[in-house]
Amino acid sequence: MKKFSFKKCSLAFLLIGAIIFTSCTKKPVACLTTDKDVYRDGETMHLTSCSTDAASYEWTISDNLYYSKTYTTQNADLVLDYYSQSFYSTTGQLTINLHVKSKNGNHSDDAKKVVDIQKPTGQVVFYNPYYLTPVTIIDNHGSTVGTLNTLVSSATCGAAGLVTLTLEQGSYQYSFETTGVSNYVNFTVNGNSCTQVATY
Repeated sequence: MKKFSFKKCSLAFLLIGAIIFTSCTKKPVACLTTDKDVYRDGETMHLTSCSTDAASYEWTISDNLYYSKTYTTQNADLVLDYYSQSFYSTTGQLTINLHVKSKNGNHSDDAKKVVDIQKPTGQVVFYNPYYLTPVTIIDNHGSTVGTLNTLVSSATCGAAGLVTLTLEQGSYQYSFETTGVSNYVNFTVNGNSCTQVATY
């Protein structure tokens, strides 16, 4: 008769227990939310995991072109700074992926969301320092956006009697027309700033 081996029996029970424990580990279900669907430059995006049975988290925020940022916390915050994170300037969107794993690491799940990012805007003020009036201002689509009726030597955005527009950051070409004379000018609008443009 073979002797009973307590050591072998203990190992067998431990093995069976490990198998049962592993098989009983719940599969995580990934879920994510953001505080908004559309953001402006300078705002903070709050990322919240609503996942269940998850033990580890990996966030990936990407423009699907050049930029990718990761977090490994349950929740995360991302400041949308156009100048240091200009990834969304090309697409106007960010894709958020959340990858979660179970406690034993054998199960995982993913969730995804796309949010819109509005480009930063700036102001441009048009003024007529030394030519005939009135001067008609025409945008790059051929639409009249304003008329200048006074001569001024300098300008500030929002000043009375001048034409101030709010535009997305970028480069533009506008034209100007007065009695028998026309002209055009190229200018650049920077976010959160005032650009002065003389008509002639």
